[in-house]
Amino acid sequence: MIYDDMRFYTFNEFYDQGVRIKNHFISLSVDDKLVYRMYVYSNRHIKDYLLDKIWEYLNEPFGSTYYVSYDMLGLYQTKR
Repeated sequence: MIYDDMRFYTFNEFYDQGVRIKNHFISLSVDDKLVYRMYVYSNRHIKDYLLDKIWEYLNEPFGSTYYVSYDMLGLYQTKR
C-alpha cells in the first residue's frame, strides 16, 4: 500500500515533500519499504538516475558512498 502522503508524480514534487516522505519512510516495515521501492521505480516520468537519487536519499546512511542529503537532492531540481 502506498500512503497518500508519500505519492509523487515529478521529481520536483518529491523534492517539495522529501523530508516528510523520508520521515514516513523510516517508520515503514521492511515489506512496505520494498513495495515503496517498486512504486518509486515504476514512475516513468522521472529519469532513472533521478529515481536512484531518490532511493539513495531514502535509504543510504550518512557516511555511505551513496549517501544523498536533502540539499544534494535539490541540485537535481528542474526550473519551474
